[in-house]
Amino acid sequence: MSVVSIFANLQPVLLLLYPFLISKSFSLTQFFIGFTGSLLFVTTTRNNGPRPRRNRRVVHGDNLAPPEICAAEYIRMSTERQAYSIESQQIAIATYAAAHKIKIVRSYIDPGKSGLRIEHRHALRQLIDDVQNGRMNFGAILVYDVSRWGRFQDIDESAYYEFICKRAGVPIIYCAEQFENNNSSVAQLIKGLKRVMAGEFSRELSVKVFDAQKRVIERGRHRGGNPAYGLRRLQVDEQGRPRGVLSTGERRYFETYQVILTQGPYSEVRTVRRIFRLFVVRRMRCMHIAQLLNNEGVPNAIGKRWTYNNVLRVLTNEKYIGNTVYARTSQKMLGPMRRNPPELWIRAIGTTPRMIDPHTFALAQKILGDTGWSYTDYQLLDRLTATFCKYGYLNTEIIRKSKSPAVETYTKRFGKLKNAYRLIGYKQVRGYHHCKPALLRPMHRNLIARLISIVEQKGGTLHFDETTQSLQLDGKLVIGTVILPYLQFDARAWGWTLRYRFFPDCDIVLAGRLNTANTKLLGYYLIPRSICPRTILQFTDQNLDQFRSYKLRSLQEFYSRCKAIGIRTFD
Repeated sequence: MSVVSIFANLQPVLLLLYPFLISKSFSLTQFFIGFTGSLLFVTTTRNNGPRPRRNRRVVHGDNLAPPEICAAEYIRMSTERQAYSIESQQIAIATYAAAHKIKIVRSYIDPGKSGLRIEHRHALRQLIDDVQNGRMNFGAILVYDVSRWGRFQDIDESAYYEFICKRAGVPIIYCAEQFENNNSSVAQLIKGLKRVMAGEFSRELSVKVFDAQKRVIERGRHRGGNPAYGLRRLQVDEQGRPRGVLSTGERRYFETYQVILTQGPYSEVRTVRRIFRLFVVRRMRCMHIAQLLNNEGVPNAIGKRWTYNNVLRVLTNEKYIGNTVYARTSQKMLGPMRRNPPELWIRAIGTTPRMIDPHTFALAQKILGDTGWSYTDYQLLDRLTATFCKYGYLNTEIIRKSKSPAVETYTKRFGKLKNAYRLIGYKQVRGYHHCKPALLRPMHRNLIARLISIVEQKGGTLHFDETTQSLQLDGKLVIGTVILPYLQFDARAWGWTLRYRFFPDCDIVLAGRLNTANTKLLGYYLIPRSICPRTILQFTDQNLDQFRSYKLRSLQEFYSRCKAIGIRTFD
């Protein structure tokens, strides 16, 4: 189409848009409405105008009825309360299909899925996958309207998914739209505007929902989620009269009822006050407070043992002084979760029952924020070194059992617990995180020493890399070694588990199998990494015969078997 013809087609549209363009109170939404209406007007007048008569060939017999088209329907509904219900879309699509001689042979339905992103829309992903791989028995896809296909913030993403289907010969048909989804310039313009308006609707809705939630918080209503420890959810009617306390997972009885927070059992209220008293007056640390409560058998909010984070949440929750804080974090348009600065928080004063004096709460915040109260990096590493010297190895269980700071303290300070291990010169042996390694580590070191001695006696070289915890045979073959304890898989099964994720770069894994008491080695298995693509290999008493060909009669044949496997591997 030439430039002249394009301007000729758009000339009526520009004439109809002229009042909007010269208006002083002009908005983007008005432009979209006016532009879309103008295009629809032009399209309708052009399509309904007189057409030249054509000579039609008269066809008799069975060829008089056109062939029936097979199509699939795609349906998406964001929430159960949405006007675009699944049944409504199915009825509209079925009506369109019956009027156009289309047979619906397959349905793809995404109930309760947002149209912003495709990650959680399993039906749409399956539809696109079926189209790309030719697993379809239909020649078209029926969708209610453009917004049901998606409210993507980038309209090119919506067009890309439609183009995938069109390239495979499966066009998209929007049943409730007033334009025909063909390649005409007018249809492309209208469809592009519809996509922009669908994405703009989500952005406007996000702002409205946030404002509504803000008003709910300011009126003293509970926005949702589980209440804090020592608090309960209470539903009230329109006059503010109590209508019953809601238990965990229970919803309000009627939509007109509101939910507020009320004081919970006195035992929990007393525990909250005790936590503040232990922290502020006696200067006990969060982990020691959690240990004290666990020793006394006091459960936390979900009936389990107290942890460092549970105590810290109590000490930092403003609900105990009567305030509700909202918007500490934000996640706009299904994007990444972000922490908001304190000046953007929404704080409602006096919306919850007060349990703690504001002065006591302020002292707790001062202690938590005081750098002199926190451990320095050197103090943390010194205490971790002392724990290692006492027990001979380190893991999260040992750290929690000792008097050293909490595991969460190390992860927050050094990023990972492994970074703290590295700074004190401690190296983990792979594969021993899920058992008590006091006996396994000496066995592992003894195994490596025996292997080096055997290989050197046979004229080879075997180098042990401390960094990767792996062996290198003759400078080529990379071998991982592990001692497999006898552990429980689930409620019934027991056996030995080989986790390949600890050996990502190894060609072979030498696994030693312990007896049921985990005190003695029963045998060795030399397993090539290529035979099992899974991340976990489980040995049981029932399937040990399947690995007979990989079992070593003794460690003396380790070198010859590795050489044989290495030849096949590198060839």
